[in-house]
This record gives sequence, structure tokens and C-alpha cells, in this order.
Amino acid sequence: MSELRKRARKLQKVDIETLLADRTRGATSLYRDALKYFIALRDEELKSQLLQDTAILADHFNVMGLFRRLHKDVKKLTNPEEMRTYLDNCLHRINRNQSLIAENCTRKLPLKVTILTISSSTLVSSILLEAARSGKLKQVICLRSGPANEGEQFAKDLGNRGIKVSCIDDDRIRDGVLTSDLSLSGCDLWTTAFFINKTGTLRLSELAIEYGKPLWIAADNLRHAAEFPSGENIDPNFEIIPFKNGFRLFSESGDFIPDKTGRLPDNESL
Repeated sequence: MSELRKRARKLQKVDIETLLADRTRGATSLYRDALKYFIALRDEELKSQLLQDTAILADHFNVMGLFRRLHKDVKKLTNPEEMRTYLDNCLHRINRNQSLIAENCTRKLPLKVTILTISSSTLVSSILLEAARSGKLKQVICLRSGPANEGEQFAKDLGNRGIKVSCIDDDRIRDGVLTSDLSLSGCDLWTTAFFINKTGTLRLSELAIEYGKPLWIAADNLRHAAEFPSGENIDPNFEIIPFKNGFRLFSESGDFIPDKTGRLPDNESL
């Protein structure tokens, strides 16, 4: 048994039902726990459950590109050794991506910046912590993000890490945009034409455009979807946000700006 598998089994505190019931955490956190859950399974369990359980997760979290890709990729795997190697690589990749995006985004931040954010995002948290360590961050404003109010807990977590942070009600989003220097959003899924995130992000993007404020999106390539059917029903707690001028997407491959038609450049590494 690999050392990673031993640690995963020792620390395993989740199962599929627990993940499905979670309405407060972001995609990265849920995905990482799902990987650890699968890694901790015995070979016979992994072989019998992986395809079925990833299908359930992809269907339930259908706006999360991480789970859509996970299910798509495991369809190609035939034995527990291949499955375990793939899962180990995914866990390594999601951790590496998080660090790369935080470093890349922080390098582009101006000094003493006030950032507005929405909902709860592991990638956004990593960026804010890196910006604070670099001395670039002045303060953070978090939207409460009802109805689950995950932004409130996100603000508490940031405050506990020593970041100057305030939490405002969602109906004060205009004040937040005006007070901040830029908005920073997580992302559950992205294509070259749009991204999907928590409800309220579309309004945030519209106000950012109205007041000429930048909107930055943290989204690694694992969330990319080559296709997303236009008629597909999505969770009402999420919404589609078309890319516009003034947006900038940060992935582990670099940062990308939409062209005049509102599309990101194709990335061959995806």
C-alpha cells in the first residue's frame, strides 16, 4: 500500500453521500476529498465503485468541470493499478495547480489592493493568502453569498489567517465593487466563451464592467469543458457568465484575456 493511500485511509472521514450533501464548500475542496476517498478504497472496491460513483458525482455536481472530467477520464481505465495511478496524479495536479495559480495571480496584483470576492473558493483563498504574504493585499471584502452564506464562513476563515476582511450582504454588491480595486472569483467550469460560478457572479461581472473594474477568475485547466450543451439544466445556485472585456482568467498555464468577441484563446494543453 502506497504512503499516500495509507494516509488517505487514516484520514478518511467522507463518503459519497457526505459529498453530495455538502452545499457550502467549493469545487476544489469537494474534489480533493473525493480523490482521497477513492484512493483509500481497496482494489476490489475501487474497481467496482469508481465508475459508478464518479458518474453520480458528475451528475449531481454537473456545473463542476472537475467532476465531469474525472468521470470522463475514469471510463478509459480498466484495472485498479491504472485507476490508483490516475487518482494519485489528479491529487498531485490539483495541489500543484493551486500553488501555480496563486503565485501567477499574485505577481500581477498591484500593491495595497482591496479585493472583492464571492462565495467560497480554495483557489481564491490561496491567492489571497499568497498576496498577503507578499505584502500586496490591503483588505478583502466578501459577499455573504446567500442562501447558504458560505461567503460569511469564508471571511471568518480568512480573518483567522490574519487577513483584514469584512463581509457584506449581497444587496450591497454595488458598494463592494465601488470600494474595491478588483473582483476575484472562483470558477466551477469554464469554456472559451463563458464560465460558471455561484449565483451573484453574473451581477458582479456586470457591475465590474459598468464601473471599469477588473474581474479576475481563478480556474485551473481541470475545470475546462470542451463542450457544455446550451440546453443543459444547471443547479439554480449557479449561473453562466459570458467572458467580457476586462476579465482575466488565471490557470496553471498562465493568464488569458478574452478577445473582442468575448472568447478566450484555445489552449492546446487542455
